[in-house]
Amino acid sequence: MSSHAKAAALVIGMSLCLAPAMGQQPAPTTRPMLDVLRDEHTKLIDQEKASLPSKPQMPATRLMRLTIEQDNLVARSVLEPTDGMITTSITGWPGVVFVSIGETETGFINFRHIDLQTPGVVATYTTILAAPDYLQIACDSETPLGTRQVSLIQSLVTADNPDNAVRLTVSNSTELPSALAGEEADEKLSLSAPTFADLLAAHGPEVRKYLLPVLRHLDAASLVRASDPQRAWQVLGERLAPAQHFQNEIESLLRTIDTGDFVARAEAEEKLVNLGPEAAAAVGKVDIKAFGTDARAAMHTLVSRNRPLKPAQVDDAKKDVTFLLDTALLDDPRLVAAAAEQLAVVTGQTLDLSSCTQPSDVTIRVETMRAQLAKQIKSTTRPAR
Repeated sequence: MSSHAKAAALVIGMSLCLAPAMGQQPAPTTRPMLDVLRDEHTKLIDQEKASLPSKPQMPATRLMRLTIEQDNLVARSVLEPTDGMITTSITGWPGVVFVSIGETETGFINFRHIDLQTPGVVATYTTILAAPDYLQIACDSETPLGTRQVSLIQSLVTADNPDNAVRLTVSNSTELPSALAGEEADEKLSLSAPTFADLLAAHGPEVRKYLLPVLRHLDAASLVRASDPQRAWQVLGERLAPAQHFQNEIESLLRTIDTGDFVARAEAEEKLVNLGPEAAAAVGKVDIKAFGTDARAAMHTLVSRNRPLKPAQVDDAKKDVTFLLDTALLDDPRLVAAAAEQLAVVTGQTLDLSSCTQPSDVTIRVETMRAQLAKQIKSTTRPAR
């Protein structure tokens, strides 16, 4: 057996041991209240945290990056190798993270995020295990009435059948709260393909439905859809007015970069370049001639990070039905509205989301329109990358 295969086999074995401790216990004959169950999880989590070193909160992209390479998902650590498990947390994703990072050449990642704040859900455990030629992304949610399990396994060496090297499975035995609405109780799903790209092409709605919640938190949602906030603001930003506070904040940070002491300048530059795509859209309102070389360089970095498309790609994206439909699935209601307006221009059809009260309602409406426009999508879609 090759070293890569051994590593993959080791991770597979470990994954069987990573189920939350609460999930390994027999179901009680009487179900405690949600708060009581959460307290039990919290005690177990606190016991584990107390024995481990910790790092300050960080953006997901400073911990790991997910990409698609040679048609398959790849998880790479950005965090330096750790001496065993450590704890931290991810900006914008409530909960605690337990993570172990191997040496760079091993490609080993053992990541576990625990969320105890989703309404109606006792706990949600998100696990990512990576080794050469192996990747698992799993998300298990427990309610007082049962569990929902989602698992993507990409086993490129150890799979029994190369045609099933990538497998997405869903098992649901609970009545889901509104936070996980859109799925029927006792739902079961099993999909497979030779590569992740094949799985996405054949089962795009299902892949987006079950993996987007995790990928969004890891700043990797664009891997399963053609749009993300950066591209959407660049393509549709002319229809929108960035919030005024961004212009004010940009100008304040630029002044600090020009006049502050070394520490203040460094902090202001770091904050400026990470403000995000809406802030980049507000740069056009700033008089850059009023600021020095360092401030202008930081502003250029902000723009370049958030405008990845060339002018020709922007023009193509405005006519790309897949891009516009995927933009309608983003969280920002202004981008959603702009995408719906542009869809009407391109297709002559209206995407009416006014009656949608849950994210799952929006998904159903968008995917219904996607099916109706299937022929047009094939003729107009171009890579917006």
